[in-house]
Amino acid sequence: DRMQKETKAVQMRADQSHEIGVGPMVDEALERWFTYPFRLNNPKTIALVRRWLEANDPIIYPKIYRVLVEGNAELVNIIQSIRCPTLVMTSENDHGNSPEMTHRMADAIPEANSVILPQLMHMALAEDPDQFNGHLVPFLRNALNV
Repeated sequence: DRMQKETKAVQMRADQSHEIGVGPMVDEALERWFTYPFRLNNPKTIALVRRWLEANDPIIYPKIYRVLVEGNAELVNIIQSIRCPTLVMTSENDHGNSPEMTHRMADAIPEANSVILPQLMHMALAEDPDQFNGHLVPFLRNALNV
């Protein structure tokens, strides 16, 4: 089952963060979060995100990561009660918040819309704010009637 596979991958990263700390996981995270061309051409952004990751409290970070694993079942039930305009968005190559997960969430929320940003990864907003905001801004304008 796809959902179990996603949860198992997050569980593995949560366990790693507890056992070995965040430091050794940083390069792997940056590779999952940004496309190769962006990493190559934007060293200052990559260095900034690296510093953010390395600054995480080594005791608290694994505990927060566990919420991603253990909170999933509870969230599945809660999101069904959302009754406002909802946009669920991810990137085509985001493995932590996959397109499949995005579609499942949008299907569970009454009248939600989903958007999959082509070619991007987890940090789409940082990598391509124009593409990200090209979907977010019209959604917000429509939802707020402005």
